[in-house]
Amino acid sequence: MNNRAVQAPPVLSRVARLYYEHGLTHAEIAKLLGVSRVKVTRMLSDARRLGIVEIKIHGDTSTFSELESQLVSRLGLRDAWVVPSSTSDQRLRTSLGTAGAHALRALLAPGMVVGVNQSRTVAAIPPALGRETPVDVRFVPVAGSAGGYGLNKAHETSEALARAFGGTSYHLPAPTLTSSVEAAAVLRAEKEIADTLAVAAAADLLLIGIGTLEDNYLVRSGEVSASVRRSLRAKGVVGDMSLRFFDENGAPVGSPADDRVIALTFEQHRHVPLRLAVVGGRAKHKAVKAAAVGGLYNILVTDAETADWLIEST
Repeated sequence: MNNRAVQAPPVLSRVARLYYEHGLTHAEIAKLLGVSRVKVTRMLSDARRLGIVEIKIHGDTSTFSELESQLVSRLGLRDAWVVPSSTSDQRLRTSLGTAGAHALRALLAPGMVVGVNQSRTVAAIPPALGRETPVDVRFVPVAGSAGGYGLNKAHETSEALARAFGGTSYHLPAPTLTSSVEAAAVLRAEKEIADTLAVAAAADLLLIGIGTLEDNYLVRSGEVSASVRRSLRAKGVVGDMSLRFFDENGAPVGSPADDRVIALTFEQHRHVPLRLAVVGGRAKHKAVKAAAVGGLYNILVTDAETADWLIEST
């Protein structure tokens, strides 16, 4: 970072992040900040001229610092990062991944063990990482991996994070969901699997994705039928994490698949000191709130609309 970039007005780094990292248009930035599109164009030009924009954007000022402070206060969090909302799932996921990368850089310390949840949003973090400063950190999946092509697998995300930070990665040689309760019991008894899950349970930091009853692996794979889904909804289920469902208080709600899941339990999640949830979008509002109530996370990366809703509804 050069001296000119350090002394530049914070608003220039905010505009630069919105445009270059989060992909907002000039018009969207103008509306968000309450300025004209012409002014946005001038600020982007100034950002380049002053050296804020080179290969990376220099400046730690958050665009949504007030929202972040309110989230921390209202939900009792340790920290929060907020990104712009978007009607595009892909653009939102990319923004969340970028902020998740910032959060991870801020939280990592030598000697840490980081548990990695199976999640499309958590999987968006490695692509947002560049040439990172090497850190002696171990990454470990907290759940088995779903089979099939193109699905997000916890061990692949764990390995990608280890490569980015020059750390090491554990492998959990098991599926997320077994074919039977008996098969799950046999796998959990295998030393390699048991040892890896024990490392995950003793992690210092968790990277968490949060799903909904309508959109999770069990539903998409047909493991949870329409009738079971109706039953779970009647029991108050609003979200899931590691293929385990929870209600509006963040309390576990059993499903027929529970005994076939190879993953940490909610109680094990709560014992990890730092629990970073990376999640956003209107469809997940209730799930994000419930997970906070239940103590499933204590650090949050989310979007502005979700942040506003959480603050107003808590």
